[in-house]
Formats: sequence, structure tokens, C-alpha cells
Amino acid sequence: MELKIVLFGLLLSLLSLNGVQSDCNYFRNLDAGQTYYVYNKEFPEWYEGINQCVWQMTSFNIVKLNCSIEIEPMTPNCFQDNFSIQFDRGNTIRYCGYKTFTLIGMNPTIRLNSFSNYSKGRFLCQIYASNNDNCQCGWKKVTRIVGGSETEVNEYPMMAGLVDYMKRDIVCGCTIISKQYITTAAHCLEQIQNINNFGIVVGEHDLKTGKY
Repeated sequence: MELKIVLFGLLLSLLSLNGVQSDCNYFRNLDAGQTYYVYNKEFPEWYEGINQCVWQMTSFNIVKLNCSIEIEPMTPNCFQDNFSIQFDRGNTIRYCGYKTFTLIGMNPTIRLNSFSNYSKGRFLCQIYASNNDNCQCGWKKVTRIVGGSETEVNEYPMMAGLVDYMKRDIVCGCTIISKQYITTAAHCLEQIQNINNFGIVVGEHDLKTGKY
């Protein structure tokens, strides 16, 4: 595995973003099977003062981030000085304090925001773009297709169901696409207000017999 230590190339097209320093904005296409590092430009020393920096990454593969941060918290809940990660237009996860964590997702964007002349901190992230192409999604338990007939028990093991715990019912079908991810139709998620009220059932064949 080839190792790449980079601070990323400057992304000129992002320099017009409001509130982002023109010399602190980076972009990188991640190659599968390679490891990268993202860190504050002073690392291993601490940054000081006001910083608003962005590291944007794209990849066709799942990306794993192992990060270690040391950021002096200026406010509760990390609303002022923070280190944040967002995957593929998803929710932004903010961190501050002294932490080590691992995250997995697609197309991560890392942001460093410090708003005071008294701010200080440092961070280091190891980033790995998976090259796993051994997807077993869609495998069948048997090697035949019977059109129009009921499938055998667990004949298509990638099939799953989205369960509403409050209704005690399966509300949508799902498909297992990896060891960590399941996909379903967009309309199945539009009205969800609390994701903790939902779960996934796998290995079910007869919906009349299951309890959720």
C-alpha cells in the first residue's frame, strides 16, 4: 500500500466561500487503497488565533478517518471553536476538547473554526480510502430464479426491512449494500423525525410471524 502524506492542493474554486481564509482551503481526490493525512499547517505545533479552514475530499469508495484533536473549548457544546466533519451533505459533527475518534463515510469535508485571538489547538487525521471491491451484495442462497413464485426462505439474503418501533411494523423494504450500510427509498425517510424510533430487520421471510 502506497503512503501519501499531503496537506492537499489549494482549491481555487472555493476561495470565494464566505468566512473562509483564502490560504486555508484545500481539496483532494482520494485514490482507493491509499492513506492520506490532514493536519493544521503548524502541526505538530499548535495553531493560535482566528482560523477558518476547509479540507474537502472526494472518493468513489468508503473513506475511514482516524482523528486526534486537542482544541481548547471556548464554549459549551463546541459551538464556537470546533473541529467538524461532514459526510456527503449529511449532518455536521462538531468536536472540541481532547479526543480521538474514528468515522466512516463518503466524501468527507473537514472544517477548523476558531474565532478568538486566544484560541489554540492542533489536530491530525489519518484518512484511508477503501479499495474493497469484493462486494457480496445480491448473492443468492440458491442458484435458480423462479419468476412469479414465492422465494425460498432467505433466498435473497441482502433483503431487509425498515421497522417503525412505534407502529411495531415494517414500513419499507431495504437492501444491504455493505457490512455497515443499508439503502432504501428516499420517500421512506422523508417523514422521519426521530431516527431512534426506527431499526432494521434482516433474515425475515414471513412477516406474519415476526415480532418487532
